[in-house]
Amino acid sequence: MPTKSISNQDILRYVFNQSDLKQNEFSKRCGRKQQNITAYLNKSKPLEPKTLNNCLENFYGWPVIAHRELAPFNGDFSDFPEVPGIYIFYNSEGNVVYFGKATNLRTRAKSSYNSKSPFSIRLGPNLNCKQKCKKGDFVKFVSLYEIKNENIRHNFEAFLLHVFPNQSHNNNSGYFKLSY
Repeated sequence: MPTKSISNQDILRYVFNQSDLKQNEFSKRCGRKQQNITAYLNKSKPLEPKTLNNCLENFYGWPVIAHRELAPFNGDFSDFPEVPGIYIFYNSEGNVVYFGKATNLRTRAKSSYNSKSPFSIRLGPNLNCKQKCKKGDFVKFVSLYEIKNENIRHNFEAFLLHVFPNQSHNNNSGYFKLSY
């Protein structure tokens, strides 16, 4: 007996039917325009696997995967994952030095680590002299969180900006985006 293959549209239709949402609400939750969702559900437009995956991930939300939390850090980025997410640098006392969002944690965290702090800092025996240091000069611990959904990643960073106001060297404003 031949097995019936299930199309991507069938999967999306099943999720829609189970959701009890109106089509416009379902479209927003999927992160897609209503006319595209209508076309996918009616099978008048092909639904590629990548698009279906993106719709479902937006609809159900991405998990936040902790790769490291307050892990000792010596400046070696070779084992940082090349995934989108949030990174947080801490000093030796566990205070936040810097945090940011990234589409590639390894590349962006390394760039931030090696960049100059926007603030002058007094260091060493001559405390009368202020100097601009690299952010990495103070980093002793790191946390890495994989967050694939762009809106969730943005909102996580905005949340951190509100939790740590003026404590880090992050100059972003911290506004929230709606995430459906």
